[in-house]
Amino acid sequence: MCSDCIRQGATIVQPQPDLTPGAESQTVLIVEDDPLVQEIVQFQLRWVGYQVSAARTGEDALAQMRDAPADLMLLDLGLPGMSGLDVLRALRASSNVPVIIATGDADEQSRLEGFRAGADDYVVKPFSVEELTHRVRAVLRHVHPESVADEIAGPAGIVIRPRAQKSL
Repeated sequence: MCSDCIRQGATIVQPQPDLTPGAESQTVLIVEDDPLVQEIVQFQLRWVGYQVSAARTGEDALAQMRDAPADLMLLDLGLPGMSGLDVLRALRASSNVPVIIATGDADEQSRLEGFRAGADDYVVKPFSVEELTHRVRAVLRHVHPESVADEIAGPAGIVIRPRAQKSL
């Protein structure tokens, strides 16, 4: 039984995914050498509708970005062989794809170095997969504004039109 499931009588029901509008056409490349972290993040991002690919090394990540570019890269810094920062620098030489660093390096100097190398966001492990999902959405929303829903139903009958930047 999963901790996110809700017991209703004798039936266990998983909550419905909070689907991201336009996510089905967006691909996230997860570059992570820890198989458990990679699997959990893959599951969560697929659950909300993203296409997901994965790499365990920096060299594999750069090859995947060359052959089938993703819309966003989620990058661990502590990779075997080529470091995550070296991957980011090599990527920035030919691409502006958004990159979120997800790593255990929590000190300010590491975060600043990541941003200087070209990261768009930075999240420290351990992190909430729900928070990570919202960070992915936010970064992609800025890069691909067409993925934002035309209208969102708000409370008390309020209709929110994000593209128009107003509510009715």
